[in-house]
Amino acid sequence: DNRYAAGIQNITHARCAEEPSCRTDRSATERLKTERIVSLKMFLTDAPKLEAIAVAAEFLERHRTEGPAAHFFGDLVGEAFIWSTSATSPELAAYVAAGLDRLGRVPLHLSARRRIFWQMWECLTEADRNAFKAKVLNRKAVCE
Repeated sequence: DNRYAAGIQNITHARCAEEPSCRTDRSATERLKTERIVSLKMFLTDAPKLEAIAVAAEFLERHRTEGPAAHFFGDLVGEAFIWSTSATSPELAAYVAAGLDRLGRVPLHLSARRRIFWQMWECLTEADRNAFKAKVLNRKAVCE
């Protein structure tokens, strides 16, 4: 029946008018861009968690920064600061974790190790600090 087909077309048109990707006052390039963004959001929301993480990690890996440059006669701390402010959270976490792992195998003065620990301590919330202290005290009690 033609009335049924016309009703479906009206519903589809009304729904499409609500979607930014269907608006006709936008260029084809803008609509395609919006459709891709919507599709990506849907994928990241609906896909199995590990698949979504793999896709996001691949994207971040392709768009990562190079990290701080090593300078023999430059300001390494300044370069590291500039790099760290432009790094993504996953990049920062990966480099910090790798650096901390390596610190156990390289000679580093105790004051430098304490400074690094203090900087990490300052990043913790009060609740996280209390949880850390409780865990350390619990381990100490078990070892005695």
